[in-house]
Amino acid sequence: MCSDAVKSELAELRVRLDNPAKDVAAPESGEERAKQFLYPSEFLKLLTCEDVPLRWRRAVVVAICLYPRAGEQRALAWTDIDLEHGMVHIHQAFERRSRTIGSTKSDGAAGSRASPRCCRSSARCTRSREGSARSPSSQTAWRRACATGS
Repeated sequence: MCSDAVKSELAELRVRLDNPAKDVAAPESGEERAKQFLYPSEFLKLLTCEDVPLRWRRAVVVAICLYPRAGEQRALAWTDIDLEHGMVHIHQAFERRSRTIGSTKSDGAAGSRASPRCCRSSARCTRSREGSARSPSSQTAWRRACATGS
C-alpha cells in the first residue's frame, strides 16, 4: 500500500517521494502446517468399519480415488460416470453460497479423470441398488452418497 503512494500507475495516488515501509520486515510466516492424510491401513479400517454409514464410506472412496474438490464431488451425477471406460467427467460444482450447481472453479474447464477399480466397484454397486443411470432418483442418491457436507 505504501509503495502505491510512491509509484502507482495512477498519478493521483502518487502522493509521496519515499516509501515509509521500505525497511520494515515482513511478518514471520510461522511454522508450516503439516498436510493431513490417511495411511493405507487407516483407509482400510475406515472402509470396513460398520459404524461408519455406507454412504460416507462410498464418499470417502470417491474423494480419495478421484481427488475432486468438495463442490465437484457433490455435483457428480450418474451421467458424469462412464463405468464401461472407467472415466469420470468433472464439469460442474455445487456452490455453497447460492446453493446451486454451476461450473467448476477453474473457469468451467471440464476434466475427465480415470476412475480406479475400487471407485468403479462402489459406483456399480450404488447404481445397481438405486436404479438405472437415467433415473432422477439414482442421480439424487449418487449426490447424496458423494456429498461431503450433508
